[in-house]
Amino acid sequence: MLRHEREAFCYVGHGCRRPRHGFTLVELLVVIAIIGVLMGLLLPAVQMIREAARRTTCINHQKEIGQAVLHYESTKQPARLPGYVNKLGTNIVSWVPPLLPFLGRNDLWEDWRDGAGTGVQLNLVVCPNDHGDQQAKLTYVVNVGSYKTAAAKDNYSDLTNMPPTLFLNLSGGPSSAISMSDVKSPSNTIMLTERQNEDRVWNVVPAGSRAMFGFAWPDPALPTYTTTTVQDVFAAPLLHPGIVVMTFCDGRVDAISADASCSVFRAIP
Repeated sequence: MLRHEREAFCYVGHGCRRPRHGFTLVELLVVIAIIGVLMGLLLPAVQMIREAARRTTCINHQKEIGQAVLHYESTKQPARLPGYVNKLGTNIVSWVPPLLPFLGRNDLWEDWRDGAGTGVQLNLVVCPNDHGDQQAKLTYVVNVGSYKTAAAKDNYSDLTNMPPTLFLNLSGGPSSAISMSDVKSPSNTIMLTERQNEDRVWNVVPAGSRAMFGFAWPDPALPTYTTTTVQDVFAAPLLHPGIVVMTFCDGRVDAISADASCSVFRAIP
């Protein structure tokens, strides 16, 4: 058979098949299923990577704040820590404004020192997982010791004023204060940590809300004492899955399991 006769033969469909174009419906469904499986495998990994990055940022924030607290304490004569609330001019402020010069924000400190401070957003004092539109938001809280009565849990009206208490209520101005030399076990005593609260701001302390700037441990002598784990102390939703990021008095920052016993950190001798 001549060539042109073979081509004509194929053309009319008697000796060869026409070429196929595109996918069949079954093939398309198989491809979509494979893509779905891959996405299901990849998305959790991507979320884990993002959470790890946010946790690292939170750790870096706390580490810088912890170093600022230590530098503040070492420059005071006699050595002392700021209060969890403080009197600055005519304002009652959180523990953050006294630390501003040690956080590289002398510009803000000069305004606060002159009585003209404002509440700008400071990313350093906000955990990346603490979402919200609150201006001057503050995630981190400082150690104010143990409460001895159930009524003091929310208003800190009856706190112990000896270590492991670190930060006192100095809203009445400078008074007796605690320094790091009073802490016998710095590597096990918590300086500050994270706690979610939509209303907490780092600048002026609203009346009646001073307790939100610190955290207090329950005294085991309480008849109603039931707190056993770190998560029990920080009843608010955890900012990081299964852990609480904490800064210790030696400057170390660690991610502590939410199931860890609070007694390990509550009462260091």
